[in-house]
Amino acid sequence: MNLNQSIAITYILLATTPAAFAEPRVNYSGYIVCQKLSTTRNLLQSPVSVVIDGEKVVLTRPIFNPARTFVVSNESALGSISPNGEIQIESRFDSNESSFIGKYSGSLKDESGILRGAQEWTMTKGAESRQCSIAFIQHK
Repeated sequence: MNLNQSIAITYILLATTPAAFAEPRVNYSGYIVCQKLSTTRNLLQSPVSVVIDGEKVVLTRPIFNPARTFVVSNESALGSISPNGEIQIESRFDSNESSFIGKYSGSLKDESGILRGAQEWTMTKGAESRQCSIAFIQHK
């Protein structure tokens, strides 16, 4: 392969890479909605922050007490984005009374993304699973 062929292939790869993947750091905000747990009053609806930095994806959101009267911690989900915009992230939370593993996947298209997944909870009252959806848009 000569230099001109290498340059042409590099140009094609860069031209077909989604903008969010090519940019060094892009910030998004949105919401996560999850089914109600037996220990909570309502379903979860909480703001999220998503940062995509190259191939890395970080999602954060507050974790509330069961009555949703104060924040007890934060969920931080880490993962990756593929060149075609597919996202895979996973989080772990552990406290004295409960813990969960969250797994979410979906895609980024243009300036917004949608992820779906589940949280597998272990609590003093037993184990539960709940489905979650996350939607977010790029900050301008």
